[in-house]
This record gives sequence, C-alpha cells and structure tokens, in this order.
Amino acid sequence: MVFMRAVAVDGTKIVANASKKSLYDETRILREAEAVDAAEDEEYGESNGRELPEDLADKTKRKAKLEEIARRLRMLAGIG
Repeated sequence: MVFMRAVAVDGTKIVANASKKSLYDETRILREAEAVDAAEDEEYGESNGRELPEDLADKTKRKAKLEEIARRLRMLAGIG
C-alpha cells in the first residue's frame, strides 16, 4: 500500500515533433525496409553478399592471385 501525501507538477514545456506523420508503425517500417531492399537489389544484384568473387571462387585462380600479392609485397619490402 502506498500513501501519497504530496503531489508535485512540473510545468516544463518541451517542443516535440510527434505528429502521426513522423511516427513509425509496423506498416511504415516494413514498407521502408522493402524499398531499401529493392534499391539495394537494383544496385548490387540479387546476391546476398556472401558469395566469393568469381576470381576467388576457383582455387587455382585464388592461389595465383595470392602468390602475385605475396610477390608484390616482397618486392615492396625489398626482400626479393
């Protein structure tokens, strides 16, 4: 049980933008998410971003690329 003997009211006024237009509901969030997905699909294609680039998917091409990078790094470091 709680006894309230004193009640205080604060008269502070705060400017806010809480119109129905600025609030998000489930429908608005889903609509915006679908719009972003569609824009990203158009820009980047239908892939999910987890696939390896074509030149790295093949192990022989990947090995050749890594050897070339290692050769260039050794050349920059003056190792040989």
